[in-house]
Amino acid sequence: MKNSRLIVLGLLLLVSCNTTIRQHVMQARLANLDSLLSHRPRVVLDSLEQMDVSEHPGEVQSYYNLLLTIAKDKSYVDFTDDSIISLAAEWYRNGRDPEKLARSLIYLGIVRYALNPMDTLPYLHLKEAEDVMKVHALEDPQLQVLLYGYLGDINLRNRNYPEAEVCFEKGLEASKKAGNHRNYVLAFINLFYAKMFLGKTGEAEDIVLQINAIDSILNELIPSVKKVNAFFYQTGSTFKEAIIHSVNDSLKGMFETDKPGVLYNISQFYMKLNRIDSAVVYGEACLDAIVDSMNLDNYRYYKHLAYLYTLTGEYKESSDNYKKALGAFQTYHTVVNEKRILELEKKYNIAEVQQQLLKEKLKKRAFIIGFVVLFAIALILSFGILYWKHTAVRNKRLEIIQQQKTDQLRFFVAAINCTLGILPDFVANVNRLAHKNRETCPELYHTLQEKIVSINKEYRKSCSAIIQDPLFNKIFNDDNSLPAQLSDREKLIHKLSESGFSNELIAGLLNVTTDNIRSSKSKIKRKLEEN
Repeated sequence: MKNSRLIVLGLLLLVSCNTTIRQHVMQARLANLDSLLSHRPRVVLDSLEQMDVSEHPGEVQSYYNLLLTIAKDKSYVDFTDDSIISLAAEWYRNGRDPEKLARSLIYLGIVRYALNPMDTLPYLHLKEAEDVMKVHALEDPQLQVLLYGYLGDINLRNRNYPEAEVCFEKGLEASKKAGNHRNYVLAFINLFYAKMFLGKTGEAEDIVLQINAIDSILNELIPSVKKVNAFFYQTGSTFKEAIIHSVNDSLKGMFETDKPGVLYNISQFYMKLNRIDSAVVYGEACLDAIVDSMNLDNYRYYKHLAYLYTLTGEYKESSDNYKKALGAFQTYHTVVNEKRILELEKKYNIAEVQQQLLKEKLKKRAFIIGFVVLFAIALILSFGILYWKHTAVRNKRLEIIQQQKTDQLRFFVAAINCTLGILPDFVANVNRLAHKNRETCPELYHTLQEKIVSINKEYRKSCSAIIQDPLFNKIFNDDNSLPAQLSDREKLIHKLSESGFSNELIAGLLNVTTDNIRSSKSKIKRKLEEN
């Protein structure tokens, strides 16, 4: 039975150690992929999509979901829902890793902002992430650049220009700390627009001068810089430069979803140059490039082209585009509302399914725990019963042995009483006879007295030998704690008396009279009291 318990414990330890090792290995692998995200997001995405973490605990699955979302964002993969990052954020809300909680909240805001720019939830998630970073004093410049970039963009879109200005200034400071040249220039550009919308033209001009003074601006950012110059200076040369760079640089290798915005800007620049025909051409190209019918910016594109047709006198075309602008606006908000309802229903259904799964999981866990507890109780009861039986048998055996020894001792004492009980009377009679005839036989009297004295000496020696015998100490647990005033004979009588021997038994063992034992016990009592 003992061996089976050891085997079970060994198997449990082996399984536990193996699970822990697998978890640590997967955590280390994910951490390694995390370190590669900034430089090789596509490689990380491919690696993550080939991994299976369904058998791993929640910590590993949440980390995996977070990295998968970040890799998709950095690889410019369109998001279709927010379920993965929502699970990660929810898990980290209940965990103890504030850094990963902040990251998951930021990317939850990014994903939901990409799905619906007009939704208020992205802003709330980003603000929650900001609070987490403040409370836990998290100093991560790269994360702050991302956080304040999106917060500023949302505030700018919602015309909350003062808050947008604050966010872009924080993003600019974080870009300096991070040493990220690209984000530094982008933060400057965003801050410029916030200053312009607030009417702070003096500060905006300083930013324009600083932007143009920056060395080695990335080619991908040059069109944005030229657009800043055109927006601020409003001159023919700046408009032409913005158009040239937008056409030559921005449209090369651009994502299809970004083309309508660039073409819209080019059309606006031509309109500023009073080249309405060219503005109309790029305005129509802007509408032709639309790939997302649910984009709210489509409303601006249709409205802009309608205004251009008004300038050219084509009022029918203008009216049609105004209607399309209104339709785009209504369609967007109708679909957005429907999407919200569907998302809420979907989340409710998912939550309900998760609740059911959790209940089933808890039931299984409760069943397993109950089975283990019952098994443990049965095991303990089995061992208890076996131990009780073993103890009972052993105690019974000891009682039998003790009773046998007691019976043997009683028989031995009875035998002594039967065979040697005469000796004290014989000695007393001889002593009386000698006293009676001491005058007629003085020699015999003196000889008998000497023999009696010799017998008493031998008797005392025998008592001392009994007291000093190790067997006596073992039987009566003698610790030699009796006072020294007691003789060995008195010690022997005292121990026998304490052990329950009657006066008759003690007298029989020592071959003396019962009266002698009583007298000795009285002396012992007095000596003990005096001590």
